[in-house]
Amino acid sequence: MLKIFAKLIVLPVMVILIALSFTVSILSKIHYLAAVLVNAIFIMCAVIALSLQQWQNFGIAVFVLAVSCMILKLWDIIEYAIGVICGHLFEILSV
Repeated sequence: MLKIFAKLIVLPVMVILIALSFTVSILSKIHYLAAVLVNAIFIMCAVIALSLQQWQNFGIAVFVLAVSCMILKLWDIIEYAIGVICGHLFEILSV
């Protein structure tokens, strides 16, 4: 009885997580395309600030680039976490 109850709970959760995984994947690709443009602009800003020896502006541009790279990696971590959770739920479902 408990196995049937667990399967009734796990199945809708897996469907929701799969839909969430596709949504995260699509949003990460859109964000990646926008981030490429923004990062290119901030790289140019950093180079200009470095050539003009404006150290504060250079620091700001490098900081924005670092945060952007961390956010891009965060999408990968979220997708990985959803995959791990789905894997564990699939194990519960297959027992």
